[in-house]
Amino acid sequence: MTIYDKGLLRAMKAAYKDEGYDVALSDGYMIIQAKGWGVRMHTELVPNSVKSLIVLHNGSMPRKDSAVHVAKGECGDVFLDMVATFFEELANDYTASGGLAIKPTRLTFDGKRVWQLTDKLDVRLVDVDDQQIMLTLYGEKVNTQLIGNTIYSRLAYGALFIHAEKGLPEDRHLMQHLSGMQWIPVELA
Repeated sequence: MTIYDKGLLRAMKAAYKDEGYDVALSDGYMIIQAKGWGVRMHTELVPNSVKSLIVLHNGSMPRKDSAVHVAKGECGDVFLDMVATFFEELANDYTASGGLAIKPTRLTFDGKRVWQLTDKLDVRLVDVDDQQIMLTLYGEKVNTQLIGNTIYSRLAYGALFIHAEKGLPEDRHLMQHLSGMQWIPVELA
C-alpha cells in the first residue's frame, strides 16, 4: 500500500473541519495524524500538495522538532511527544509481536470497509473516510498488520495507521457470520 496524496488531502480537509489534525516534524520525518488515522513520512518525500495544505490551514509549516494542532478556527502548538508517541508504540509492538496479517476486502458494512485477518478470518471495520489515505495496489506485497485495534503498515518511506473496530454489539451476529467466510482473495501458490 502506498500513501495516496489525494486521499490524504481529502482526509486532512475533513479532519480540519471536524476535530483537526496534528502535524509534527522530527528526526527527518513528518507525522500527520487525526482521530482515526496517521501517516509518518520522510520529510523529503512529503508531496508538495500536502505541504501547501498545511501552510494554508496553519499559516506556516511547523518548525523542526515541534508539533502543531491544526483545526478550523484555531491552531496551536502541542507537545511533540503527544504526536510522535503513538507511532513509536506501534513500531515497538510491530517489532515485538509482528501483529496479525490483515487485508481489505471489497465488502462494506454500515459505511465501513470490511478488513479480514488472513489466518483467522476474523473481520474488522474501518471507516471509509479514514481508509482513503491508502491506495491498495493489488499484487504488491505489503506487510499490513493488525496491532490491537490498529491497522499498521511500515513502508520504505515511513508508516501509516488506521483505527479499526470489531463492530457494535448489536452487529455481533452479523460480524460472526462474516468472520466465518473467506472474503480476501486466496493467493495461489
